[in-house]
Amino acid sequence: MKFIARTTLLFFFSCATVFSQHKTISRAEAQADIDTLIRVVYETHPDMYAAISREAFEEEVEKVKSALPDSLTILEFYKQAGLLLPLLQDGHTSMQLPSELRKNGELPVFPYPLIPLADSTFRIPGSPKTILSINGVPSNAVMETILRYNSGESVAFRMKRNEDYLPALIALLYPAEQYTIAYSLNGEKFTETREPEPWKNVQSKPTEPGFDYRYEFLEDKNCMYLDFREFNNTEKFAALLASLFGEIQKRGVAHLIVDLRRNGGGNSELGDELLQYISPVPFRQYGDVTVRYSDPVRSAYPDWGLQPENAIVHYSDNELIPLRPNPYRFAGHGKVYLLTRKETFSATADLAWAVQFFGAGKIVGEETGGWIVCFKDSITRRLAHSGLSYDVSWKKFYGYGAANEHTHGVLPDYPVAEEEALTYTLERLIL
Repeated sequence: MKFIARTTLLFFFSCATVFSQHKTISRAEAQADIDTLIRVVYETHPDMYAAISREAFEEEVEKVKSALPDSLTILEFYKQAGLLLPLLQDGHTSMQLPSELRKNGELPVFPYPLIPLADSTFRIPGSPKTILSINGVPSNAVMETILRYNSGESVAFRMKRNEDYLPALIALLYPAEQYTIAYSLNGEKFTETREPEPWKNVQSKPTEPGFDYRYEFLEDKNCMYLDFREFNNTEKFAALLASLFGEIQKRGVAHLIVDLRRNGGGNSELGDELLQYISPVPFRQYGDVTVRYSDPVRSAYPDWGLQPENAIVHYSDNELIPLRPNPYRFAGHGKVYLLTRKETFSATADLAWAVQFFGAGKIVGEETGGWIVCFKDSITRRLAHSGLSYDVSWKKFYGYGAANEHTHGVLPDYPVAEEEALTYTLERLIL
């Protein structure tokens, strides 16, 4: 049986200040929503307690339910219930925020976009300032609180995953009429006070170009550079690859760089298409797959003809995908480098593992945020009273040749910071 991972990474953001204009729900309704959330996850997830024991998780659920007030807004409900799914450490099992909150650009938020650093401080983009504390709360404590709401397998990935939404998350978790910000600059400490800004005015980074993939020839290095942003549209990608590798053959290109640093995943079939050109041997991205068949999954995919019995089924298929006849195959004619970072996730990380495992190329950059053995393919449900949506994985994928102990990302052959990966490849590896 061939399994194809089709996943979308869903990011969220929040807002702070007063939301009295939004509806409230009762304590009983909030508890009912939490009960529904846990029941659906329990019925759907293939290995719910892989990262936390059942006893510990149920204890946290009871803590949240017992702390609920008699009446609460949707945002207040999120601040309580949003703590639960991240405990499972699954990037595809997470709670979302209501769309009306995500789209309201008038919401007051923390006045600066922020980039989290490895030491759990924050840097302001385009500025040498490093933020040390916010209203007296050390930056590492702020980050620790934010991470409790963010689903993901690794801490490093979860830190990067919420980067765009830090201003709103800080305003949600540390609401204030003004922020006293302590920061360091050139070895000295300073403070400043700022009022919140409308969300629409606080942008974490310039808008990225709107494309799925593109390539260019770097003549001075005899290198082709493929900027691969989205695992989307297999037919379009196949046509691009035919053009790309035709150009490579025509020019006698000796090096190919595949940049996955801005790619969050999608349809794994695109990875198979690329491997047809660069893999020296028959390949496969996934080996074993564990599938949880359940009523929630069947209701989400009524036309798929899924088996009617509720069960957890383990499929093991080690048959490799043969290499098609291909006049433009690059394997054996040049070197391939894949660039990765902590946000390299889902189908993107799966491709990186296959490239490394089958000797199709070298990985340059950071350990991927997506793990070699991980959960994915999620269903989306909505809670009856709060209206909050959430996602739950129903499959567990094993990268080909991997086992349960591969609970980590793809480790780079050349570990360098993500922002240095391209320069390092061009100046140190392509000589």
